Amino acid sequence: MFLDGFRLDRLIFQVKYKHALALWDRAGALGSQILDIWPGIELHTGNPQAQSFKMLDVHVEHALTAGTVTLWNLPSIDQRKTVQLKNTLDAWKTELKLEEAQQVSLRILYAKDFESLKEANGYLVGLNLTAWPTEKVFGQPQDSDRNGPEISFRFEDPSSFAVLRIKAEQVTYDLKLDHSYIDTSSVNKRVQNRVAVDFDRGSLKVKLADFRFEDWLKGCLHVLRRDIDKVVKVRAR
Repeated sequence: MFLDGFRLDRLIFQVKYKHALALWDRAGALGSQILDIWPGIELHTGNPQAQSFKMLDVHVEHALTAGTVTLWNLPSIDQRKTVQLKNTLDAWKTELKLEEAQQVSLRILYAKDFESLKEANGYLVGLNLTAWPTEKVFGQPQDSDRNGPEISFRFEDPSSFAVLRIKAEQVTYDLKLDHSYIDTSSVNKRVQNRVAVDFDRGSLKVKLADFRFEDWLKGCLHVLRRDIDKVVKVRAR
């Protein structure tokens, strides 16, 4: 299976809705629920329009038109995280008096690490998902490390969508360390070269009273693993 060589990097769960003016009245009660659902999380920003909460590897925010949970560094999407996501949705639904969501979506990012960006792009070109030129084009050098395709597949109907994007990328992480304890001049930025698989699946005009979150989440994860090999195939050149 194509994804067997990738690690789960990030999960983003989002609900979009029409202006939830109840946020102005219920921000405190909603925030208290978020603190209970995600032990260790802390208020990051709070104003009448939006609140955000952060801790290591978790970011929760809700505003007048959308609520989002972002999870990083997941070894897997286990039952505990599933329940926390469901409880967060229930808190939004109750405190913001939501009956219908314009969109409920799950975005999952997988990554495969490489020694260099050129190697990552070479891997992606080697999948032969698109015709790659064998000669110089557009006046650009042929041997640049940054040369590589970005592939996007979109499948959509009036009630749902699924988007699959694949690209090579170089990500730089800044290490923010206290220079009073560590000589930061000897610490380098961490650079990660990788191929990223970005899968975004959503349902539109969702009646939240009938929405079965756990079944929907399992369905999103299932169809990705079931069907990605039908879309991404290593074809002989």
